[in-house]
Amino acid sequence: MRPRSLFALALSALALTVGARNGAAQELNPKQRAIVQSLKSYAESKPGMVNRIQQGSFYFKWLQTPPEGWDKACFKLGEMAGGGKFLSLQLVKKTSTGVELVTLNDVELNFLAEEAYRGFGKTIAEADKAIVSGMQKAKIPLTPELTNDFALALDQLRWELNH
Repeated sequence: MRPRSLFALALSALALTVGARNGAAQELNPKQRAIVQSLKSYAESKPGMVNRIQQGSFYFKWLQTPPEGWDKACFKLGEMAGGGKFLSLQLVKKTSTGVELVTLNDVELNFLAEEAYRGFGKTIAEADKAIVSGMQKAKIPLTPELTNDFALALDQLRWELNH
């Protein structure tokens, strides 16, 4: 499963959202800056974990331990060419018919989930395509469980980047 198949969502909806919300460069506090830099450094040290395209650069980190109830989890840091940044968490669960993909977006880069999308498909790429092709239909309420999953995954990311 390649992280590149998971970045299509960011390019379609987040590019516009981040650009609109972040007309000026985002100011990060030292703790936020440290996490962002650690994630970038990690991704740059691993083959296939960075994707640079015209719209920006994307850095990936698969978690060793996803939140309970999920089979896999991947963080994606996006740095748009216009200066905006965002963080996404993709949660993957195998189902009897294929794959469920839930994407939680932190478009303000404040380390809080602000949007949630769900897609289904036979593969992660198909589930991602289902989200991208029907953004409004794929948008789901940001439940306390999803917010908690984002927070737990972020704690796991911090731990993994420091060890």
